[in-house]
Amino acid sequence: MDIFRNGFDKEVVWGLRDWTALTLMIDTGARVGEVCNLEPEDFYWDVNLVNLDGKTGKRLVPFDSAITGRAVQHWLNVRAKYAHEDCKKVFITRYGGNCVPNTFAQSFADNLKKTGLEKALGENTISRHTVRHFFCTMYLVNGGTLHNLQRITGHKNLDTLMIYVNLANQMTTVRAEHEKVSPVKFMNEKADGKKIVMRKLIRL
Repeated sequence: MDIFRNGFDKEVVWGLRDWTALTLMIDTGARVGEVCNLEPEDFYWDVNLVNLDGKTGKRLVPFDSAITGRAVQHWLNVRAKYAHEDCKKVFITRYGGNCVPNTFAQSFADNLKKTGLEKALGENTISRHTVRHFFCTMYLVNGGTLHNLQRITGHKNLDTLMIYVNLANQMTTVRAEHEKVSPVKFMNEKADGKKIVMRKLIRL
């Protein structure tokens, strides 16, 4: 996800917009429609909460002030130069109007080509909804609870979230094993037996 996110050129206005929107989605698990619905008043800066309005209704979701908060505030300052007077949304198009989900569908597709991830990932591409899946999975992998994840994402059915629980458990197990057995951890091993094995492998 880092390669994809960093593929947006923040020195270009619309690259900055897309990078900011993606950062917000990664941090909050927001649907792209909820991102498009955002207005500046939806951010409660004193408590680091954003009011997301989507198909499951409105809900307050926390965001990281140091990363997401600064990114959104910076974008709002830039946005002011390009937005139409009657445009109320946080994220705007190149023409100064309100963004729609397809705005980001196109920018994501362009970024996949730019970064080369389109060829690398094949059918397992990065879409607007993939970001939400990424958030849900990593939230649990990093120690978040299912109950709070449900509150953040607005999922009505816990059965849907159980998919992410299973993914998180698999990733946690694999990561724990990798930390124990990764070959790089043994490269500086001083045991004679392992040194001999390494020499033999180098000769292969």
